[in-house]
Amino acid sequence: MPSSLAHSHFVTCAYTDNLGGSYNSYYTLIGTSDGSLAAFDNKSNQFLQAGQKQGALRGQIGHIKVAADSAVIGSSGGSIARYMIKTGEDQFSPFPIHNLKIYNLDAAVTAISMDEKNNEGLIGTELGTLYYINFEEKILLKLLVTHHGSISALKFGLSEEGAQELLLTAAEGGVSVRSAQTMDQVLLFKTKVRVAQVLQCPTDLKKCVFVHENGLVQFVSLNKLKVEGILKLSL
Repeated sequence: MPSSLAHSHFVTCAYTDNLGGSYNSYYTLIGTSDGSLAAFDNKSNQFLQAGQKQGALRGQIGHIKVAADSAVIGSSGGSIARYMIKTGEDQFSPFPIHNLKIYNLDAAVTAISMDEKNNEGLIGTELGTLYYINFEEKILLKLLVTHHGSISALKFGLSEEGAQELLLTAAEGGVSVRSAQTMDQVLLFKTKVRVAQVLQCPTDLKKCVFVHENGLVQFVSLNKLKVEGILKLSL
C-alpha cells in the first residue's frame, strides 16, 4: 500500500478498457475518502502515482464512470468532473493533466448515468435533484427536484409507445419512472426498505432487479407494479 493512501480508505472503483500496444494491461481507477484518485495496474500488481488530489474537487470520490478515453468522477461534496485518461494511441494517463473542469452541484453526487462517450448524461444528488450535464457544450442544467429522497440510481428505457422514459430510484425506497421529455411521473413503485442499487432494468422497464440496503433483492415488473421474485443475501 502506498504511503499516500495510508490515511484514507477506498470508496469506489472502475475498470478501464484494455489499452493495447506496449501497455497490454487493465487499469483500475480507485476513489478514496480524502478526495484522491489512485490507479492500479492489474498486470504488474502495483499502484501508479497513487493518492493524487483532484484539483478543487470537494469531498471523497464516491462515483467513477469510465468510457473509452475519459473518466467522469463525482464526489460527496457535490463536485462532478471529466478528464481524459487516454491521451494518445498508446499513451495512458490515469490523472488529469490540465484544464480539469469541475462543476459544483447542490449536494453529494449519488448517481451518474452517462452516454458511451462520457459527454452528456444525468446526475442525481443526495437532495433528490436531477441535473443534465454536457461536457462538450459546457452545459449544466437543473431538471427537477424530486420529493422521494436522494437519487441512488438512474436508468433509461422505452415505454410500449416508444417514448423515452427515465427511471429514478430514491434512497428511502421509492422507484419513480418519469418521461424524459416532460419529467412528468409515469408511475411510482414504493418499497419498505431503502433501495441501494438497480442491478438491471431492460429497455421496456418490465423486469427490473432492485437491491436493498438490507441485502434483499427484488425482481419487479414495473408495468404491473408487482414483485415477481425475492432473493435474500447474507450481509
